[in-house]
Amino acid sequence: MATHRVVKHDEWLKARKRHLAKEKEFTRMRDQLSRERRDLPWELVEKQYSFQGEHGTRTLGDLFEGRGQLVIYHAMFNPDTAGSHTPWTTDAPCFVCSFWMDNFNGITTHLNHRDITMAAVSLAPYPKLAAYKTRMGWGFPWWSSLGSDFNFDYGVSFKESDKAEKVDYNYRLRPWGLSEAPGISVFMRDGGQILARRRWCYRTTEPGRRSRWPSPAHTEGLMLEERLAAIGAMAKARVPEDAQTLMQRDVDDLRASGILDRVVKVGTPAPDFTLPNTAGLPVSLDALLARGPVVLSFFRGRW
Repeated sequence: MATHRVVKHDEWLKARKRHLAKEKEFTRMRDQLSRERRDLPWELVEKQYSFQGEHGTRTLGDLFEGRGQLVIYHAMFNPDTAGSHTPWTTDAPCFVCSFWMDNFNGITTHLNHRDITMAAVSLAPYPKLAAYKTRMGWGFPWWSSLGSDFNFDYGVSFKESDKAEKVDYNYRLRPWGLSEAPGISVFMRDGGQILARRRWCYRTTEPGRRSRWPSPAHTEGLMLEERLAAIGAMAKARVPEDAQTLMQRDVDDLRASGILDRVVKVGTPAPDFTLPNTAGLPVSLDALLARGPVVLSFFRGRW
């Protein structure tokens, strides 16, 4: 168990009150920021977009389903660009996007009663969306924007020519390396007009911020090596270009040192070893192998 400071109640109470004052200050700042965000101008949507769904082609206005507000989740799913480096496959969306869609699926009815339609949009052809939606048991609308500029105009899909350089994502140019990116767009109807209110991209793309990604175990058809490559590609896309350069330089230095000549080669019997687990109990490689395949992950730190 990690060591942590333990004190009497009076000392804990003083520390809690000091931190509470900071929490209150943060809450007031967040409230002010929220007010300023609500006061931002709205953008008139003048371009016509088409979407494919269960009942054929629909317009952006049709996606409101008669309600006053529309929230669109941009799910990363483009079979044409799927590969070992992408978190989506030819038949399934990004596993992280699936996690989020699985979570908001249960609240769409409550949103509908508050004049809000919640939907997802992806570049994949509609039959692919329908098949995966049926498999997952989802009830929210999921539209295909294939053949439309919608995803590109709202900054969550990128042309191959753009992807080769830096892409404009979350209001700044950055290296991305993938054809798709996640995000949320919010629209309102005002008479016959459609207004874009807000557009969010994920904070995991911000420099200096890390997040834990859910396991991609449900992405059928991918071998473990391919899954790890997909996760690695996503992680690399969130690392600033200058940091990538430094990391690659260190990797090249390690290779030049001859370290690869001293490591265990593929196909060589692995030497047994015993190490303590989080509870301090000894665990051997042989014991783990008796239960099935073993993946070793090395990290800098301690229990």
